[in-house]
Amino acid sequence: MTGVNIFADVGLLSGRYYGETKEGKPHGKGKLITKEGDVFEGTFVNGVGEGFFKVRYADGETFEGYFKKNLAEGKGKYLYRNRDLYEGEYKNGKSNGFGKYYYGSGNKYEGSYFDGEKNGKGKFTFVSGDRYEGDFVNGKFEGKGEYFYHDGDKYVGDFKKGNKEGKGKYICADGSFYEGDFKNDKSEGYGKYFYKNGDRHEGNYKNGKKEGMGTYLYSSGAKYVGEFRNDLMKGIGKYYFADGMYYEGEFANDKINGYGRLFDKKGKLLKKGVWKDGEFQHE
Repeated sequence: MTGVNIFADVGLLSGRYYGETKEGKPHGKGKLITKEGDVFEGTFVNGVGEGFFKVRYADGETFEGYFKKNLAEGKGKYLYRNRDLYEGEYKNGKSNGFGKYYYGSGNKYEGSYFDGEKNGKGKFTFVSGDRYEGDFVNGKFEGKGEYFYHDGDKYVGDFKKGNKEGKGKYICADGSFYEGDFKNDKSEGYGKYFYKNGDRHEGNYKNGKKEGMGTYLYSSGAKYVGEFRNDLMKGIGKYYFADGMYYEGEFANDKINGYGRLFDKKGKLLKKGVWKDGEFQHE
């Protein structure tokens, strides 16, 4: 029978039905219009949505795909009002399995879904050219992953709630790199930084900068061991010159500043007193 106009309760959906029926229930091709104005067109079996459907929601969003027991199941495509588009697998009415999500902004995700969220392995490509590949938990970068920057930089390591956090390695396009601890998307904790000119720093970091005790090894053979503040040598430290002489005392602004003592390579005291920007001033 076709062309009927009845009120039908179809699982989670309720509305006015037009289409084929059997024993008073929607059965075959039909269309159901809910009281909210959503329109479901597809195949019904004994009053239940089963098979391919086209859905037009009152708010302008649309769905095309397969239903099982009134819920999306199998392949489907969902277009949002903001022009975002999901294409992929559904189960129990939610995106589950492999899918692709195209953002109206130009960003794109492809990978695993579970219960409507990005979960598992996936790849997220930004319109800027940046790209993340790795683990996702509830829609965020979490676990092991790699982040490729459009300028050639790259990060490999741990992520948490979308940020670099844990152990990782950040490689710059110029060849310099940092490996060590990260927190809130920045180097924090213990780490090592290898500069492209051959210099190297080992020590503590905070908020992306050298902070606290550390060792800076120069490619020239010189070495500094001591305190850092806000990425600069500041506080008490010891500087070993390439020729074997060394200075111990105060530093500021990345230079010998304040009171200190200078020794030759055999440990003999040469002078003591006040320095300013690396120059001896007075005792």
